[in-house]
Amino acid sequence: MARNSVTILKKFSDNVFSFPPFYLDANEAILYRGQQEMQIRPKTFAVLCVLVENHGHLVTKEQLMQLVWPNVVVEEQAFKNCVRELRQILGDNPRDAEFIQTVHGRGYRFIALVTRQGLEQSADLK
Repeated sequence: MARNSVTILKKFSDNVFSFPPFYLDANEAILYRGQQEMQIRPKTFAVLCVLVENHGHLVTKEQLMQLVWPNVVVEEQAFKNCVRELRQILGDNPRDAEFIQTVHGRGYRFIALVTRQGLEQSADLK
């Protein structure tokens, strides 16, 4: 993956991630905490997938808009709400982040250790 590119999960690819105590099955659109399935809205799940897929790398606000809301005009508040929901679900604190780091004025970075299981099938988006 190019350093300045962002990836989004290909439909029907085998993308399963773990970042303890969570397990993300992008194929089935399910997030588990241990054995418990977490309730998560579709757009919030899509934001999580983009962040996890690009863990360790900055995902800009513009990239999130392009990947999660393609060809739709949305306010910046839309993805901020998704990130806030994700932090609640993950039990993350923005001031002492374990999962989602805010890069002020630029975007977000998923900072937890992520293990990817399955095939490495992703599309690069420049």
